[in-house]
Amino acid sequence: MKNHFSIGSATFIFGLVIGQSLCAETVLTVERVRDLAVQNNRGYLTAQQEVRKAESQIVTSRADVFPDISIHGSYDRNLKIPSFFVQADTTSIEFRTGYNNSFGLSASVRQSLWEGGKVFSAMSISRLYKQYALDGQAAARAQVVSAAEVLFYQAILA
Repeated sequence: MKNHFSIGSATFIFGLVIGQSLCAETVLTVERVRDLAVQNNRGYLTAQQEVRKAESQIVTSRADVFPDISIHGSYDRNLKIPSFFVQADTTSIEFRTGYNNSFGLSASVRQSLWEGGKVFSAMSISRLYKQYALDGQAAARAQVVSAAEVLFYQAILA
């Protein structure tokens, strides 16, 4: 019984503290309204994601300039050495092929020397797309800030 009372009273006190903090007055300034609007606007957040996407496309296009390097390895363990038999008159001869252990290693490097300007064109397009995304982000921010200021001043004048 005592545990239930202390848990109930702790919940009640927690509710009072949260309720008072939610009911407390918050002073909003123009700067605070601008910041809140930019932080919570979907259009601006989408524009930020578009800039990140453009930056990742620059990295992807730059990767085509560097060589592709591949390394492959293998190991085989034969429990029995493979063999085949040849029948000669009345006797058979066994020929063993292979080893108990066999290792393999290969490496390859591939570098394109010329692909008709494809690589550098892709890099240029990626940079232009990033600039486009940055301009879109700036326009979205300006629009959000302008709308927030209008609403703020309308609320003051009301």
